[in-house]
Amino acid sequence: QLGVVEPAQRRCEPLVRREHGPPRRLGRMRREHRAHLEAGQGRLQLVGVGLLAVAGEHGVGYAYLLDGVERAAFAPIEVAIVGDPDDERTQALRREVTHRILPATVVVSAAPGSGTDSTPLLQGRVEVGGHPAAYVCERFACRRPVTTPDDLRSELDAALAARRIRRDART
Repeated sequence: QLGVVEPAQRRCEPLVRREHGPPRRLGRMRREHRAHLEAGQGRLQLVGVGLLAVAGEHGVGYAYLLDGVERAAFAPIEVAIVGDPDDERTQALRREVTHRILPATVVVSAAPGSGTDSTPLLQGRVEVGGHPAAYVCERFACRRPVTTPDDLRSELDAALAARRIRRDART
């Protein structure tokens, strides 16, 4: 931890008193910081040039790469919709999810009692009171099931807001 900056008796360069260890010259610290910063920027430029070359030649692959980076940074929001695929209420729930941009989101939909063998996200998910239901989950831990597009929108907004709060807490 840095302390008060004081001028040195024999040099013009100020000393930085540290809680642990001997004092360091502020100019030396600035030079070291600048060297680390420049080295990091150089590496990022190399990576950036490489990624741009890949993006130019393999656009779809680049999109998958970015998707993978996003999924590594954030746990995906998982949405399970259970209901008869021909039911207008089920289709309305699906439209609420598919007609908006939801980064790093997995969506599965199945008729009641089916699909549990293909994904664990559908296991234990049932209609609610005879109505198609949507479950908004993260790491297979789900919020309360909802049966209307408006309620689903609220749950998705809450899940995205929670993600932003966790992201901002990391930075």
